[in-house]
Amino acid sequence: PEITQALCRLANVMTEEQSYLQQVTSQLVRDLTEKRSDGIWLDVQAFLQQPKALQRRLLRRLLAADTARETVGFEHIDEVLTLLSRQQTGKSLSLPGQRHVSLSYGRARFWQGPAAKAVQADSLCLQVPGKTELPWCGMSLQAEIVDAWQPTVSAAEMYADLDLLENRLMVRTRRPGDRLRMEYGTKKLKDLLTDSKIPREARDRLPVVCSGNEILWIAGCRRSDMAKVSKGTKRILHLWMLNKDK
Repeated sequence: PEITQALCRLANVMTEEQSYLQQVTSQLVRDLTEKRSDGIWLDVQAFLQQPKALQRRLLRRLLAADTARETVGFEHIDEVLTLLSRQQTGKSLSLPGQRHVSLSYGRARFWQGPAAKAVQADSLCLQVPGKTELPWCGMSLQAEIVDAWQPTVSAAEMYADLDLLENRLMVRTRRPGDRLRMEYGTKKLKDLLTDSKIPREARDRLPVVCSGNEILWIAGCRRSDMAKVSKGTKRILHLWMLNKDK
């Protein structure tokens, strides 16, 4: 009875509830995500604590893309929910419209565009002193020779005994079989990056500084145990990373 009036009342109620849920979803986007140059990053653990209805709404918001004609449907949202619930670092998912989701140590990255391909750059001669541009990662390495040093506070810089290194230092991307000299023995670079929780999509773009056939420094990660500065060091090499536009 009075179905027209009943539907109108229902429409009013649903409009108000839809508006409220949109506000809650917008707040979740602000609280649980971080927008960066390489996409939107989501705190997976905090996401999984939300009600399922809000999880779906949040995912739809993150996967929205004006430039994509293909729509993301219910089954795609379910696939992303399954991916996030398993929390397996390194797993990824591709969706319509060149949308992608990947997991990395408790966070998920959402981005749109062609799937990233592995990068392997030819070795470049490191300018010492001077600046060496690294086209594969949008960074550059600055080198100088100094008389004194101080403990580094960031993995983006390092000091080494220049007289214990080859005359020509090279910089490249990682390669299969790479190993790093540690205090006791050596360690596979692949295992080191995993232990350091470096996101998989970032590993192929890390600058690898080499002296001869041995790795001196993984810029942005850690140095090897070779050519450390000591009291007897006469010439000190100082290396640090810079954004390419600086």
